[in-house]
Amino acid sequence: MYYFAYGFKKPIAPLLCLQIAQQNLANAGFTVFDPVQPGKVTLGATHTDAGVMVTVVAIDCEGGAAVVINSFCASDLAVDSAKMVAESVYNGIEYA
Repeated sequence: MYYFAYGFKKPIAPLLCLQIAQQNLANAGFTVFDPVQPGKVTLGATHTDAGVMVTVVAIDCEGGAAVVINSFCASDLAVDSAKMVAESVYNGIEYA
């Protein structure tokens, strides 16, 4: 099992962070199994062809959001994909 994690603070609402992440994952061909909804703090998605699962957590933190992105894969062949998608979600939220 391979695992990539990013954690950071962003001065925007947690819900907006999750919405950006969900759109980013959907655009990358992921199937969202734990969709964004008001009041939730999590998002989960998988890409079965790539063998990658991603979770995102965003909670209130000092006038913005604390965000954690986790990307997992079990195959040696999916490591680059798992890393790239985690970085893509991070960049999508960080530069929003």
